[in-house]
Amino acid sequence: MQSLFLPLLFAAFWVITSLLGGLVTGWLSLAKRFRTSGTPRDEKRISNYILDPVFWRLASRDPFVRLIATGDALYVKHFVLFRLFHAPLRIPWSEIQTEPALFGEELRLILGKSERVPLTLRASTALKLGLLEAVPPSGFETLSNGSVERITKKFKFK
Repeated sequence: MQSLFLPLLFAAFWVITSLLGGLVTGWLSLAKRFRTSGTPRDEKRISNYILDPVFWRLASRDPFVRLIATGDALYVKHFVLFRLFHAPLRIPWSEIQTEPALFGEELRLILGKSERVPLTLRASTALKLGLLEAVPPSGFETLSNGSVERITKKFKFK
């Protein structure tokens, strides 16, 4: 009996942590509308696990997310070991908005028009994925703090 206690405790901890992570980040609300089982078939640009971390709401850093940009949508996938309660997502470009992030050279994507889940990523990741070609930028000209000016120069906005 004692030999099963630690593995069961670990499994319970894994399930609870994954569920809470899916709730806090907004992944579960996005999965209700954007869950996919397919993989992108057309030309794509891919971010790297660990090297291109993203930040979900409440500033939770997530290095185990892969973003895949295609002509029609943004695919968001979690590393397979962390996929419990984090089903792969396919979010059409029409459901994504951009806005400047408040700190550094970053870009914030607002995923889902009704869910409005913020996902912040580095400028270099956004450029690698070609996100600004797919999603028209909004709100960059109206803000004037230093970080927005830096990112607008990086992204070549007016």
